[in-house]
Amino acid sequence: MLLDGPPGVGKTCFAQALARLLGNELALINCSSMTAGFVLAGNSPSWAESRPGKVFETLCKSRFGNPIVLLDEVDKLSTDRHFDGYGPLHQLLEPDTAKAFVDEHIGVSVDASHIVWLATANNLVKLPEPILSRFDVVSIAAPDRKQSAAIAQSVYSNLLEDNAGWQRAFDSRLPKAVSEVVAGMTPREMRQALLDAMGNAALSRAGQRRIRLHVADVEARPKAVGQPMGFLS
Repeated sequence: MLLDGPPGVGKTCFAQALARLLGNELALINCSSMTAGFVLAGNSPSWAESRPGKVFETLCKSRFGNPIVLLDEVDKLSTDRHFDGYGPLHQLLEPDTAKAFVDEHIGVSVDASHIVWLATANNLVKLPEPILSRFDVVSIAAPDRKQSAAIAQSVYSNLLEDNAGWQRAFDSRLPKAVSEVVAGMTPREMRQALLDAMGNAALSRAGQRRIRLHVADVEARPKAVGQPMGFLS
């Protein structure tokens, strides 16, 4: 499955949540930082600092034979006349050929056909057609205001669950007025805004038994201002 949509709408977060719900492991591969296909498929042991690829390492380390592998921003894989970042995916994304996948560093055939492949992309035009055809594409549109309010509550609940003691310190429900303020943000921006707001609320109302967020807590976020940076001699 390939999740296509603008940056920050929660594509990677969805993949992580899906892995948790399935009780499976998720291996995240940031394709924007991959420089060549051998990052996935390994390189020859004759090379200096040679090592196995991400696919072989994932299968070795996982407790499952069908781990979830997320190709994050797969449309940003590097490719040129020397290295084709998409090369290994032609084999790996086809179950029949993935059964006999050979990592160049190891030189032993392994069965990679049970891997659950997920990918995210911001621009499908950049993907080679043979790779795109191997995915079921799901388009993720930016949420409307009503959906954003529900997402805001979900993001807020996750923050409470992920940080020890926060469920005792803060109200479990996000006030409607606060949801409306952050509704125009992407989920990524929303998380940061709520995190900052909770910090503001904790500092200003530390003595309260249960802290309830106010709109002023969100609006008190510092504005990003570009400032020059220098060094002192």
